Amino acid sequence: MHLRFLVVALALSLGTAGCGEDPDVDRTGDDPTTVATSGSPTADPTTACAELIPDTALTSLGWTASAAAGEQAGRCERSAGSSVVTVGAVGTGRDRYDERCALLPRDNAPEPEVDPDWIGTDVTACVRAFPTGADTGVAKAVLLTDDDRVVEIQLAADVPTPGERLRAGLAALASSAEATY
Repeated sequence: MHLRFLVVALALSLGTAGCGEDPDVDRTGDDPTTVATSGSPTADPTTACAELIPDTALTSLGWTASAAAGEQAGRCERSAGSSVVTVGAVGTGRDRYDERCALLPRDNAPEPEVDPDWIGTDVTACVRAFPTGADTGVAKAVLLTDDDRVVEIQLAADVPTPGERLRAGLAALASSAEATY
């Protein structure tokens, strides 16, 4: 009897302990496990994620969604085959934006673009495309929204995604992020 009680108590305590934290998620300020939309801070994460990563963004990339958008480790994620889009708030303020942009440069990748015209008018963003000469890999954009929220968009493309499609997809995702956050 006591053994059964201990097993149940242990299972319950492990179930509430969680699986660890994503080191890239800013744990200060906003609760990173909820995806908030402006005017609706308690929005359903699935609905908010569908708004952040709409079908039109994947179509712009030349991808076809293989799963609905959902919340994963405090960020929204959507798959298109083996390619994945991730969008999430990573803090607030210009200093946090500058920190995240400083992390974008890497070997064999073009220098990050700052406020490129193609991402949208009046959009504060820094963008790192795929490695030089490649149409697959990881691309990132960091946005500073009108309400000072820092949003990071990551595309991990296993299927060829030419530069013009990459730019169109990032622009669609930036527009969704601006409208949602």
